[in-house]
Amino acid sequence: IKVLSSKEKALASSLLWSGREAMVKAHQIGLRVDTRAFELKLPPATIHESWQPLKILVLPAEMGKVSLFWRMGDCYLITLAVKQINQETEITPDLLIQKV
Repeated sequence: IKVLSSKEKALASSLLWSGREAMVKAHQIGLRVDTRAFELKLPPATIHESWQPLKILVLPAEMGKVSLFWRMGDCYLITLAVKQINQETEITPDLLIQKV
């Protein structure tokens, strides 16, 4: 994060916080889990208006499979965590667009 511009740092920190919050809410566990237990891979710090996957590197064992996505609005960041009941179905940004 140190090598990013101030605008890129703001996006990166918001994306990390928002992604972790989305996962906690999708699993309905609130503050019962330490959000530092999640590790996300920062995507390139470019603004996307379409849904982009956010890679989860580390997830607590008690949490099931979850897919994480993000996109930018006019002046806001949206993250979406999809808790997957069917472990075989792969959730993709294209699938999100079809359902929205």
